[in-house]
Amino acid sequence: MSLQAARFTQETESRSQLRLPKPFLVTPLQTTALTIYTALESTDFRIEHLWVSNVTGSAATFDLYQVPDGGTAATANALVYQESVAANTSKVVEVAKGHLLQPETILQALCSSNNAINLGGWGYDILGEYG
Repeated sequence: MSLQAARFTQETESRSQLRLPKPFLVTPLQTTALTIYTALESTDFRIEHLWVSNVTGSAATFDLYQVPDGGTAATANALVYQESVAANTSKVVEVAKGHLLQPETILQALCSSNNAINLGGWGYDILGEYG
């Protein structure tokens, strides 16, 4: 008769429990900066997917800003500045994928002509340590 060594189990929190998915509402951009998302006070926010879609018959440009708490949208904090989107097309904003917004940082966007470009996407609130 053989005896097995004692076994112990340890419960650990999976990484998926540290990430809470949040969609961005589809937003028609304006010529003044609109707030797309504000990172919570106690979490980072990781952008997973961001897209823009030009819904008009003419090319338009858009800007995307990472604005610190209390700051304003400016070229110094632009992730994308005056990027062109052809008429009636959509594109993924590759530079935003995986971008981390620190607590209370604001994601803002605008475009060259009111309602010409819609923006949407999603990301994760990161709770606790994430590696």
